[in-house]
Amino acid sequence: MKRLALLCLSLWLVHRTCAQSDSSAFAGAISQFHKILSPENGLYNGSEYVDYAASLKNGHPYFGSAQPFPGRVTYDGMTYDNLTLWYDVVRDGLVTVPPNMGFKMVLNSPRVKSFYLDGRKFIRLVRDSTHDIRTGFYEVLYEGRVRLLRRTSKNIQESVTTTGVEHYIYADSSYHLEKGGHYYSINKKKSVLEALSDKRKEVQAYIRRNKLSLKRGKDESLTQIITYYDGLPYADASR
Repeated sequence: MKRLALLCLSLWLVHRTCAQSDSSAFAGAISQFHKILSPENGLYNGSEYVDYAASLKNGHPYFGSAQPFPGRVTYDGMTYDNLTLWYDVVRDGLVTVPPNMGFKMVLNSPRVKSFYLDGRKFIRLVRDSTHDIRTGFYEVLYEGRVRLLRRTSKNIQESVTTTGVEHYIYADSSYHLEKGGHYYSINKKKSVLEALSDKRKEVQAYIRRNKLSLKRGKDESLTQIITYYDGLPYADASR
């Protein structure tokens, strides 16, 4: 029955797209597609997630909050909306709750292209011979001709006390610039200026003029700097 439904849907989509060449027809087809396949085995094919947050003395392994976020995932080329999501930063895995099931599931990370948590965009990058960047999920802080990315990491640390061994969360972040097909680590002012060397004087003057500091408010400062750089005339993103 589902194969028949998919065939009918495909024919309907072709007909509507030819008759009405706008995004509303395509969006309607996608909505129908998800309804037909619900619950969607194409998405819910990961493994059961074992929650370990309660074992931590303080902190939690998730991005932002221990509470779930409303979100959206692009998985195997298909976008799924209106999901309940946690991003487990320690394990670098995306967690959701399949409908009509009483457990959490971790999605198959290599099949996740991108996802949104409460409006914040994350993409998955894979290290290969063309660029030296760690495989995993990165938050997109700015996207234009260049892209500013933040990698959030959390690790579980141990502390031996008189009552036993306690576990707690240590969190850190690193920042990266995607420019001209290359990735640059930009965690200090010096590395920022080196990555933006084609407009170094202008960027340096902008930082000084606006009294920007990477020692505090790094998200905001880097976003301001990269936004300014990307708006400069004749910025050469390949250098």
